[in-house]
Amino acid sequence: MLTLSAVTGGHSSFSTGIHKGKLCPHTLEGKELEMAKTKIEDINRNIYDIKNKDEYEFKIEKGLTAEIIKEISKQKNEPDWMRDFRLKSLEVYNKLELPTWGPDISELNMKDIATYVKPKSKLNSSWDDVPEDIKNTFDKLRNSRSRKGVTRRSRSSI
Repeated sequence: MLTLSAVTGGHSSFSTGIHKGKLCPHTLEGKELEMAKTKIEDINRNIYDIKNKDEYEFKIEKGLTAEIIKEISKQKNEPDWMRDFRLKSLEVYNKLELPTWGPDISELNMKDIATYVKPKSKLNSSWDDVPEDIKNTFDKLRNSRSRKGVTRRSRSSI
């Protein structure tokens, strides 16, 4: 078994290793540490699932076809070489089989997805010029991160 203490020449009382292709328990001075695992059910998504009204200047029809790629390229004012590159990439994509590794994406249907949306927005150089709904989203996210930080600090000092 290869452990962290073996790699550091035995100068560490913390070890973790791989033995016969499996990750072995973490230990601290010979005692097994309990590793906390985050479960999806335990995550409060309310603080991250903030939805604002969709406002866009242009939204492409759903699907992924050569015609849609050409329209996206036109909307973005792209040079011909970029459009051609995207069309060639689409050809490659259409020939590929679904990967067997990672999450199952067999139910992914590109015919149900709008692959390009041009937002109705402008670049702002000042926070004062940013629309209120975006400021509110930043405030909500910042406050949720701040609360988490306070929780973490208070737990770590116990």
